[in-house]
Amino acid sequence: MTQSSELSDRPKLSGGGLRTIILVPFVIFWSTLWGGWCTVAGWFKSAGMFVFGIRLWARGILWVGGVKLDVTRPPSLEKRAFVFVGNHQSALDIPILIAACAPDFDVRFMAKESLFKIPFLGWGIAGNGFIPIRRENARHAANTFREIAAKNSPDNSCIVFPEGTRSEDGHLREFKRGAIALVSQLSRPLVPVSIIDACRSNPKGAWVVRSGTVRVVFHDPIPADINAFAGDERAMRDGLTKQLFEAVASSLPDDQKPLNANENAC
Repeated sequence: MTQSSELSDRPKLSGGGLRTIILVPFVIFWSTLWGGWCTVAGWFKSAGMFVFGIRLWARGILWVGGVKLDVTRPPSLEKRAFVFVGNHQSALDIPILIAACAPDFDVRFMAKESLFKIPFLGWGIAGNGFIPIRRENARHAANTFREIAAKNSPDNSCIVFPEGTRSEDGHLREFKRGAIALVSQLSRPLVPVSIIDACRSNPKGAWVVRSGTVRVVFHDPIPADINAFAGDERAMRDGLTKQLFEAVASSLPDDQKPLNANENAC
């Protein structure tokens, strides 16, 4: 993992077929192995055992996929619990962020409920504080989030993708205010995260992974302080969503910025 501020070695827009043929069976094997490991960690409530397994799982997938990370963090990103709010470009985003947050941040994420039904991997994350979201049922998502967040360690950081789903073409889509309203209840600073070029490595709808460098830019934390919005929860939700959206968009290249120049989070 390198630390830089310039785009380089971007994944190509074609190819990757041979690497994908190798990667698919590897992912099945690797996820079964480390998913089983994380399941056992959940049984024994061993956070250290879980963190070791989930990070090795993420790094292994990226290594075999030929995906290198270029990570930029501001000095203000001290070692503590945050909510990381990122754009969602590819199926690789979860291993990308798990690897990019290491070793300073022990992360959990909110993800669609179907992911938790995958044998071994799903069992492993379900037993370790990850948060399943039923997209078509906002009330279920809110109730599940509150229940699991209450059980999570205050030392754990959370990852959320407020676009709701992966971008079809890599361009940033509007953020769902409901997702921001949920994570703001954790009373932790929110950190915008720009993921760049994951959509070139693994486009949505394409069974292909192309090698190259994916850039991850962490921005300055934004406090989720309702007092800054005169105690108005709706104003806080809308204000935070707008700030997060603009921060994430600020580091994206032109081919991944919002298509509509007037688009915002509200």
